[in-house]
Amino acid sequence: MAATRNNIPSSSRTTTSSPAAGIRARVRDAVRARPRTAVALAVGAVVAIVAVVVAFATPDTPGRYEPPITARQYSAYTACLLTDSQGIVGPDAKPVWAAMQAASTATTAQVNYLAIQGEATLANADTYLNTLASRQCDLILAVGPLPDQVARERAAAYPKQHFILVDFTGSLPSNATAIQANGVQQALESSYQAWKKSGY
Repeated sequence: MAATRNNIPSSSRTTTSSPAAGIRARVRDAVRARPRTAVALAVGAVVAIVAVVVAFATPDTPGRYEPPITARQYSAYTACLLTDSQGIVGPDAKPVWAAMQAASTATTAQVNYLAIQGEATLANADTYLNTLASRQCDLILAVGPLPDQVARERAAAYPKQHFILVDFTGSLPSNATAIQANGVQQALESSYQAWKKSGY
C-alpha cells in the first residue's frame, strides 16, 4: 500500500478547523440559503452604526446636531372667531385673525375660527354660533355684518360666554362688547389675564 506524506494514509487524514472558520462557514451557508435574511441583517447593522454616530453627535459638530423640537403648551382658555363665508381671508376677518394669533403668541390662549356657510340668514348663522358656544369657547368674537348681527341677537342665550363684536355699533346684551379691529389683541389678552386670575 502506498504511503502518503508523514506516513499517514490519505483515507485516515482529518481536517481541524478553528471556531472562527466554522462561524464564517455557517454565515456563508446562511447567505447562500437565505439572501433576503442576509440583506436584512446587513441593513440592520448599518442602521445600528448610524444610530451610534447620531447619539454621540454634539452641538460642536456642525451639521449633525439638531436641538429637540418642543411642542408649545396651551392653556384651556380658548377664543373663537365667527366669520362670514370668506373665512379668515376676508377683508374684515383677516386683521382680526392676525390680532388673535398675536395674542395667542403673547399668552398661552388657544384660538380658532368658524366660517358661516350656506344661506346668509340669522337662522343659519345661529347654528354656527351655537357650534362655537358648545365648544366652551371662553370668548367668542364676531366680525362682519351677519356674524355681528347673530351674535347681538343670540349672545344673551349663552350667558357663560363673553362676546366681542368687531366694528359694530348699537345696543348689546350685558355679556357682549363692541370694539374696533385694532383693539382685538389687547381685548383678548385682557380677557385671558382675567380668566387666569379667576382660577379658571
